[in-house]
Amino acid sequence: MRKFIVTFSAILALLVAMVLPIYAIDVPESVDTYYYDPANVLSEDVEYDISEKNYEMDRHSGAYIEVVAVDYIHGDILNYAYTMFNEWGIGSSEKNNGILLLAVIQEEKYYVMVGRGLESYISAARIDEILETYFEPYFDNEQFETAIVNTFDVLYEELVDIYGVPNVQSNTTDTGVDFAMILFFIVLILIVVILISIMLSKPRYPQTRRTHRYRMPTYRTRPYYAPRPTYRPTTSYRPSVSSRPSRSTFTPSRSSSISRSTISSRSRGGSSRGFGGGRR
Repeated sequence: MRKFIVTFSAILALLVAMVLPIYAIDVPESVDTYYYDPANVLSEDVEYDISEKNYEMDRHSGAYIEVVAVDYIHGDILNYAYTMFNEWGIGSSEKNNGILLLAVIQEEKYYVMVGRGLESYISAARIDEILETYFEPYFDNEQFETAIVNTFDVLYEELVDIYGVPNVQSNTTDTGVDFAMILFFIVLILIVVILISIMLSKPRYPQTRRTHRYRMPTYRTRPYYAPRPTYRPTTSYRPSVSSRPSRSTFTPSRSSSISRSTISSRSRGGSSRGFGGGRR
C-alpha cells in the first residue's frame, strides 16, 4: 500500500510539472494587426509589407503568418508558442491554417508553429530547412529584421503554392475604385449642367443668317383689306308711295296756274286716264 501511494504521488507530480508550465505562461493580449513587435526590430516598410501580404492571403483563404518579436518570454518557447497560437486564434477557426513566426531577441530563441490544417502541406522537416537556411545565419549575426523578412517571404510562398495567388485587391485599390466612381458622377453632373445652359440660351424664334456686318432693318407688312361700304348704292330714284299726293287731299290752291277748263276736261274723261273717270 505504501509503495502504491509513492508511485501515485510521483505520477501526479510529473503530470503537474508537465501541465503547470502551460497554464503559467503569460502571453500578451491578441492584437488586430498581423505583427507584434515590442522588441522594435521591424521597420515601418517591413510592417507595411507584412500587413499587405497577410491581408490579401487572409481574405483569399483565411490563412496568414503572424509575426511576433519580443525580448523575453521567461519559459519554454514551445509552450509559449502553443499558448499564443491558441489564445490569439491565428488563422481561420474552421481550417486552422495559421502560421506563427516567433522570435525572442534577448534569449536568442525562435520558433515556427503551423496549424493542423497545414501540417499535410508543410512538414516539420520543411520548417527546419527554412529556419536553417533563411533564419539562423542572419539571426546569429544579429540581423534580426533580415532573418524575419526572409523567413516570412518563404513561408508566404508556401501559402501561395497551397492556395494560389490571392485575387483580393488591397484597400488602396478599393479607394481608387471609389474615387473613380466619384469622378464619374462629377463629370456626368457637369455634362448635364452644360446641356441645360445651352437649352436655356437658345432663342425662342429662329433667326436668319446674317450676311452683312451690320444687322439689316426688317419691316413687317400687313395685307390691305378694303373697307366695307356703310350704305347700299342705288342706280335710279323711285319715290316712295307715301310721297305721292292722295286723291282725297289734293285740292288746287288759288295760286295754282291750272285753268278750270283743264280740270273739267280731265274729270269728263278722255284718252288719258286721270284720278276720276266716267263711262267710255
